[in-house]
Amino acid sequence: MEAIGRAKLSLLLCASNIVILLALSCIGKVTSDLDSVVEEGLKLKESAEAIQTTCSQWREKIRLQEELDLTAVETIHSLTTKVQDLEKECESLKKQTETALKARKSAEAQAEAMRKQSHGLTVEYDRLVDEMGRLKKKVAQTDGR
Repeated sequence: MEAIGRAKLSLLLCASNIVILLALSCIGKVTSDLDSVVEEGLKLKESAEAIQTTCSQWREKIRLQEELDLTAVETIHSLTTKVQDLEKECESLKKQTETALKARKSAEAQAEAMRKQSHGLTVEYDRLVDEMGRLKKKVAQTDGR
């Protein structure tokens, strides 16, 4: 029986060895799979970090673009206000120009009237000087007789 006991023990040891080998094989497979999962996880982590960096860069670009857009809107508003002010000033200057042109025409008309009056006065003066000369001659002729 001792031989049977030894045979059972040998069988038991063989079976244990087989179980241990199978377990080690499974552990090796699981470890290998785990290493693959860890590597894939690290790759995913790197990808996530790259995506996060890209997202941060895009957020910054969007923020800067929004600032530029806001600045552009403010600039457009400011320029629109300036244009409106300049249009008002232009209208005012047009009115002043019209008033000045009317005043100029009036002054030119007055100057022309004064020239005509002056010419008329000069003609009258010349006539009166001539008449005075004739009268003086008559007076001199009358006194001389």
